[in-house]
Amino acid sequence: MKDLVKVIFYGYDGPGWSSGGLQAVFDSLFGGCALASHPYRYYFMTHYLATLAYFGTDGIPSDLCENAATAAAVNNLIASYGSILASLPSAPSGFETYMFSTGEGYQELAFYYSYSPNGYLKLVKTSASPKDTEDNDNYSLENAVYGVYASKAEAEEALEAGKKTGQEAALLKTNADGVTNTAELEAGTYYLAEVTAPKGFERQTKVASVTIKEGETTTYSGGIGEEDYIPVKVSLKKSSALTDISEGNSCYSLKGAVYGIYANEAQAQTAANRGEETGKEVGTLTTKADGSTNTLTLPAGTYYAAELTASKGFARSTEVSGVSLKPGQSGTITDGCAVEEPVFDRAGLDLTKISQEDDDTSKVPSLAGAQFTICHYTGYFSSQAEAEEAAQKGETDKRTWILETQEETSSEGKLSFRALLTDDYKTDGDELYKVDGLPVLPLGTLTISETQAPAGYLLEGRVLYDLQGNSVDESGTYLTQIRESDSGASLQGGNAYTQTDKEIRGDFLFVKADDETNQRLSGIPFRVTSEQTGESYILVSDENGIVSTTAVPHSQNTNAGTSAEDGIWFGTTAPDDARGACPYGTYEIDELSCEQNAGHKLVTGLKITIRKDKNIIDFGTVIDHSYDVTPMH
Repeated sequence: MKDLVKVIFYGYDGPGWSSGGLQAVFDSLFGGCALASHPYRYYFMTHYLATLAYFGTDGIPSDLCENAATAAAVNNLIASYGSILASLPSAPSGFETYMFSTGEGYQELAFYYSYSPNGYLKLVKTSASPKDTEDNDNYSLENAVYGVYASKAEAEEALEAGKKTGQEAALLKTNADGVTNTAELEAGTYYLAEVTAPKGFERQTKVASVTIKEGETTTYSGGIGEEDYIPVKVSLKKSSALTDISEGNSCYSLKGAVYGIYANEAQAQTAANRGEETGKEVGTLTTKADGSTNTLTLPAGTYYAAELTASKGFARSTEVSGVSLKPGQSGTITDGCAVEEPVFDRAGLDLTKISQEDDDTSKVPSLAGAQFTICHYTGYFSSQAEAEEAAQKGETDKRTWILETQEETSSEGKLSFRALLTDDYKTDGDELYKVDGLPVLPLGTLTISETQAPAGYLLEGRVLYDLQGNSVDESGTYLTQIRESDSGASLQGGNAYTQTDKEIRGDFLFVKADDETNQRLSGIPFRVTSEQTGESYILVSDENGIVSTTAVPHSQNTNAGTSAEDGIWFGTTAPDDARGACPYGTYEIDELSCEQNAGHKLVTGLKITIRKDKNIIDFGTVIDHSYDVTPMH
């Protein structure tokens, strides 16, 4: 039957007549017989060849073999039909033939066929990354359009134009599943070019060839049918929420903060709360010195950032920030967790002044007016000299503040002298660092130095103590640092200090004499009273009439007041023979009556003021008849 199908396909008026070569074969078989010029000669020969293919030689009537008009052609055909049938190619697979008998007494064989010489083409489009594009409303396989072209040049022209050119042999358009319509085409080679990309995908930039076979459906997939999605670019730009605190300060850096990026807001918030990776990250961003980050290439959608690691000097944010991007868009997160607050010490500085003589401030000269010079350097230094050198070179910023102690009385009535790091106590210097209107201390190095003692006190020998009573500085300049801590930042050594100063102490002397005889009077008692504290002790003139706070050691019979051999000492500390007996201030001296000055007018209300340390005031001879003081030089 295959040979019969060949004859039907390649025979006269069959679809393969022009390509099978039978016309030439038949022409060679006529052999000069009358059939060679008959108008239906090819029909006859096809009919005879079909008979031979189906019945063999028994199917040819004998009279045809003897008839002068047909004998040559028929006999030649019978002789060579086997080789003729073998030389014919098989009929195409899409060629369908049908045979039926017309019944007894009629022609025994009849046939017809159905055949289209065309083939069919459809395309299946897919995503190159289905896990990123499926169930993502930003992407769709629907409405991609491919042009089908007879030549590669036509396809390349359409590809470059990015639209239909009118030279298309067919157009293929995808549905939501990525499957196109089916186009009918003549068998042959065609070229495909994508002229319209679907939503969210990159249009293909290559041409693909495809071969169409007769009667067959060709399904194209892969190659230019597999398409890359158009991604988005996600980055972050970190900034300081308080540039006055962090800029120009080497203790702070925007570099090194790590952010996790998440496709789910709840996952991002979990990471922000924990401050560590959760395994749900679609990527991470790490900041550079200018606060910018690397860039993530991701499918379109909404993404959320959570800070996992803070950069130096900054508090890690627990906020979550989002950005929504369509295919092809770029987004830089600049708000929320990207704006980070630098850490700083909120407690400030509290300096209290007391006297080394007595911590009861009500019993010592006022400590108001002491001045402290506070220097802040925006870097970590081990000495003030190192910090000053860096500041002079412009390698660090420096702010200087002068704070002055003020007298304060608590609600319990306790007197104190304090200087706080606020504008109320600042008498000179740079602006204070402030957050929300309140003074703060940024990270860095801080020096504290008392540069002006209060009236009546010495800078020499001053000692600074921390809140626990430990001596932290006796050099005159205390250096400490504000560093990061669990609470954010803290001043090393604490925020409250006590500075002790030595009081100025001096002595005095004068000579007691009779105005008429100029005889010096011994054993005369004088009451010496401090106007500041009310302390009052007796000093007795010696055998030479000399009244002196230095005549004998202060520690000898201290304040006994019975003879010239008794020492005198003001204040609550133990007598120190190497220092003056009288602290800074004014004293009133009153002569007391005794046997030795009987009949004399007593000297009272004599004033003496101690202003210099280790200084002995000699104010001459005091006589009974007058309140005048004659200085001795």
